[in-house]
Amino acid sequence: MLDWVDGSAEYKIRDGLNVVINYPDVLSALAMNQGEPCNESQQYIRDGFDWFFYRIDRIEHYIRRGLIQFEDVRDVFKVYAREVGYHEDVFEDFLKFHEYTLAQQFFARYAHQG
Repeated sequence: MLDWVDGSAEYKIRDGLNVVINYPDVLSALAMNQGEPCNESQQYIRDGFDWFFYRIDRIEHYIRRGLIQFEDVRDVFKVYAREVGYHEDVFEDFLKFHEYTLAQQFFARYAHQG
């Protein structure tokens, strides 16, 4: 969903339910940390980003353990880090809510590169 911030895409939420999701929908769903999502598409968005940031969290863990180097993944995630930075308030709140401290630190690596 971070690949098409200027557009939209259709997703199969479940059998019989396809929805078109745009980037404002994503930002709105991610901002709902204290309440329950209002609909299935918001839950779908939140679940997707939860898994994405979980994996980013693990990548930062592997970097710290010396299993991989930041340079191994830097270019792949550069566009995502830039978008996270554009909407830092929404993404930081989501990461804090889900306690993805290492994911926060992974994205901070890009800010320190200049």
